Amino acid sequence: EGGAVASKNEELIEKVRSTANYGRTKEQYVHDRLGLNCRITDMQSALGLIQLRKLDKNLARRKEIADRYRKELPQFQFQKVPSYVTKTTNFMMIALTKYKRDFWLEKFQRDGIDARKTFNPISRQPCFPHLAVRGLRNSDKIYMDAIALPIYNAMSDEQVKYVIEIANS
Repeated sequence: EGGAVASKNEELIEKVRSTANYGRTKEQYVHDRLGLNCRITDMQSALGLIQLRKLDKNLARRKEIADRYRKELPQFQFQKVPSYVTKTTNFMMIALTKYKRDFWLEKFQRDGIDARKTFNPISRQPCFPHLAVRGLRNSDKIYMDAIALPIYNAMSDEQVKYVIEIANS
């Protein structure tokens, strides 16, 4: 889904460039690592530039929604943003519940609200079986008690109000 890498470490940057270009080295048609085709197209670049122009507006809108959730949903506990953080994306709005997650998911889904489970913790991922043995109690507890509330750039004030009303009913 995209991304960027910035570093002062030239060796790291060269590895990233190589991996993003099929694992190629500077020598033509030589691959010293397994890589992918992660190079961005001209069309993707053009769309990215347009999206960057909207960034401040989109971040401000997500902050408005997040602030309303924090203020008007006292039954949930939200992650606190440290005072030194000047911008946050509010990519997801994770709410810790006082009840089990499934109660809230069923309640929201019954009323047409797209609340979801959060990501499985790393200890529950099949690709890390050695972590499942140890288990990570805190991440498991958060996973079992957390939901992701809807938050997106084009979310209307009426939609935010509806989420809050259903949660408080």
